[in-house]
Amino acid sequence: MPDLIYSRKSNAETLSIAQLASQAPAAFSTKPIEGVSDRYGHVTTLDAVNKLERAGWLPVQAAQTSSRTKKAREHTKHLIAFAQEGDIGAGEGRPEIVLYNSSDRSSALKLYAGYFRWICSNSLVSGSGFESKLIHNKSQISSFDTLLDNTFENLTRSSENIKRMQETQITNDHAHHLAELAAATRWKSFKSVQSGHVIPVGTYWTDETIRSLLSRKRYQDNPIDRILNTKHSLWDVFNRIQEGVMRSGASVASITEKSPMGSERRARSIASVSQAIKINRNLWDICEAA
Repeated sequence: MPDLIYSRKSNAETLSIAQLASQAPAAFSTKPIEGVSDRYGHVTTLDAVNKLERAGWLPVQAAQTSSRTKKAREHTKHLIAFAQEGDIGAGEGRPEIVLYNSSDRSSALKLYAGYFRWICSNSLVSGSGFESKLIHNKSQISSFDTLLDNTFENLTRSSENIKRMQETQITNDHAHHLAELAAATRWKSFKSVQSGHVIPVGTYWTDETIRSLLSRKRYQDNPIDRILNTKHSLWDVFNRIQEGVMRSGASVASITEKSPMGSERRARSIASVSQAIKINRNLWDICEAA
């Protein structure tokens, strides 16, 4: 499974219909999965793609959840990211719309306000309050235009919040606190285990995880060290943490039945579409609250 909403090779390419079909075949489902009720009204991804393109938003990335059977692959959860025509290949970053849908009753059609940052190839999804949703119901099929208008409003609000994050300076201690909250969105915490109790099987974040999340990813990054009395842009810290949580490489502790005392390993990239969306939005909410 490729990296989902957090990595791509270029910010200057749009996807053709053939590329969309290859990367997210479920997006081309014209009928829902068998067994839906008479009330189910399938809002097709392809119709949404066509309307977004007419509004000047072009597909730049697509992915879908891994499935074991052909039938499941045709209807599973999938996402497509769109960029405005004039923004493709331009600037440090750009607003994006992330479409999320399925035709197997597992998800409504959703549009998220997003942002792509070229320097770290990060795609970000705004948090709570920046989602527009259309339930697969016959009475709502004609409501996509309203959904799109709401998404454009969310993009404006999201851009305003990004500007505030860019202008907000935080201390090294604050950065460490945010990294701990962010780590907890994906991994368990040893702090939740009562003294004297057996540690449940699972993957846990540690002090080394926090150091991994805050480490310099490229030469432009400033070091975050509690010994140094420095401040950092909340936006830069957010991007660094998000990249560390979503991608592979962070140091974590793995507790298994064979290794009850734990062993260190490197986390893998998130391969689930729904988990990627959920964690990304949670990270946004954490940093926005800061």
